[in-house]
Amino acid sequence: MKILQVCHNIQSSGGKDWVAEADKRLLKKNGHRIIHLGHENRRAVNVSGYPASYPAQLHREQSSSIVQLIQKHRPNLVHIYNTISTGYSQLSITCQKLGLPIIHSLYRYEALCPKSSFFYSNKLCISCMKQFMLKHDEQQRCCRDNQNQITDIRKMIRDYWDQKACHGSVDYYLVPTEFFREKLIEYGFPNHKVVVKPHFSSDETILPTGRQGEDYALFIGKLTEESGIRTLLSAWSSLPGIPLKILGDGPLRQEVEAACSRYRNIKFLGWQSKIDCTYHLARALLLVFPKESHEVFPSTIIRAYAYGVAVIASDLEGMEQFVIDGVSGCLFPPADARALAEKALWLWENRDILTSIREGARVEYEEKYSEEKNYQLLMSIYQDALSQKKRAAAKHSRNIYHLQSL
Repeated sequence: MKILQVCHNIQSSGGKDWVAEADKRLLKKNGHRIIHLGHENRRAVNVSGYPASYPAQLHREQSSSIVQLIQKHRPNLVHIYNTISTGYSQLSITCQKLGLPIIHSLYRYEALCPKSSFFYSNKLCISCMKQFMLKHDEQQRCCRDNQNQITDIRKMIRDYWDQKACHGSVDYYLVPTEFFREKLIEYGFPNHKVVVKPHFSSDETILPTGRQGEDYALFIGKLTEESGIRTLLSAWSSLPGIPLKILGDGPLRQEVEAACSRYRNIKFLGWQSKIDCTYHLARALLLVFPKESHEVFPSTIIRAYAYGVAVIASDLEGMEQFVIDGVSGCLFPPADARALAEKALWLWENRDILTSIREGARVEYEEKYSEEKNYQLLMSIYQDALSQKKRAAAKHSRNIYHLQSL
């Protein structure tokens, strides 16, 4: 199969789009040909990963490039990643003429929340979703430090939502979680077109450790209010017998360092490379995921499962998709330090249960988040989209024949 990939690569936010790159490697590994078009943006990124200026002209230029590639390479389908581009019209016309399906992967919350976090004033917030079209952000100025940049984002999102015809040209929207799917449908996306396709962890990145796990719990993430780091520190202040390693950096770094100086069981390692994070994750007994805002896809949890590491996570809406309480991990009420401490202590003191949960974590990875499972799901979506186009073309031909015979 020949697939045209289109994605928006924001270089200053960490390099190429890792989701598109992972899919590209997976598809090429299985013998498919990938034609890749990535718009590179090297300007400063200040708001939710978007560049300081994001003019619609970039979308029109990109759309023209896509059309040229389609006409040159004649792919079987077009797969768009990481953009809520408003430049659909020319692309849609070309794809419709050639009978090409369009698959659109959405895995950023900017279309629903300008901060991409559902977090405001130190608590969960879905007011923009309730009031629609970002009215809450305009009233509360959630991104008050970046008003010039957020104005461009608001305009881009509104242009996208105004372009209702885009739903007719897209065959499937792929989202990584059921929570994201439900929110898009609430926002008006066609129910039958929004499909859950989780991200996956590449088999090549899973390093066998040959160990049963060392005696420590682990936190990996940004040191921010919404990450739940304060809840974590409060919980571990009452758990002197459970070592905790904290990997990451952020605005609350000083609070973490202060906690380390007070409690010997907490060790702060600061920012770590991906390889070093993998080293510590593969050897941990527990991963603590105390998030207090929604994350599009908790990839750290999936990588923990790959190594058979049990997870203790905050019970945010949608988290039950990833952490099955008592099977692959444990859930606790968000921002409840006491409940977190109780869950951690219970697992730590009941090693038979912990071992069973660690085994369940690995099973979760193999059944839902491995390369093989993801490839099967992606190909079934592609094949279904192609079949729909063939049926539509056949129906169109029959209608033309019927009209000509009248």
